[in-house]
Amino acid sequence: LNADIWTNEYLPAVFVHDGEVFPDAGLRFRGGRPRLFRKKSLKLDFTEEHLFQGRERLNLNAAAMDDDYLTEPLAYWFYARTGLETSTARFVRVELNGEFWGLFIDVEQVDERYLAKFGLDPQGALYKAVGIVGSLRQLDGITYEGQEYTYQSQYEKKTREEEPYSDLIGFINGLYSTPPQAMGTYLEANLEVDQFINYLVASNL
Repeated sequence: LNADIWTNEYLPAVFVHDGEVFPDAGLRFRGGRPRLFRKKSLKLDFTEEHLFQGRERLNLNAAAMDDDYLTEPLAYWFYARTGLETSTARFVRVELNGEFWGLFIDVEQVDERYLAKFGLDPQGALYKAVGIVGSLRQLDGITYEGQEYTYQSQYEKKTREEEPYSDLIGFINGLYSTPPQAMGTYLEANLEVDQFINYLVASNL
């Protein structure tokens, strides 16, 4: 696993939880820059025939920059209490080949099952912002230190991967092209406004 810390290829692993054995699991590191830390976050993949607690993916965050381990679980706890759809988070003890490897935080994967749990369309287009400029800004012709950024480099499609990014691009372009007097109508038609306000308030708090 340490031979190439940047690969997103899952390597064969045997995962055991509470006596239940998953012999066909896959394991890789997860995250960006934190992969350079000594303690790395982990991602596990399970087969459709043998899911882990109904989940196909398991994210184990190392919390390598959080000395008390509480920041991330408390954030999810707080978001949930503002009425937001949010991942569950819990502490887990990880052992490797029978020896204690570390305390990690199990954060629920945002995927089709997650969407269905909250009554959202599991076949809807789900994007993950993965770049440094992927914050709902227009990217046409945006360059930094000679590198041109694209929507594909800043957002990762988690569902409907074969489709173009036209829905996301259209929404972002609408944010910039809609005149101020019509912005309220545009947002009401394209955004869960109350939930987004709750998200902004919770994030700032």
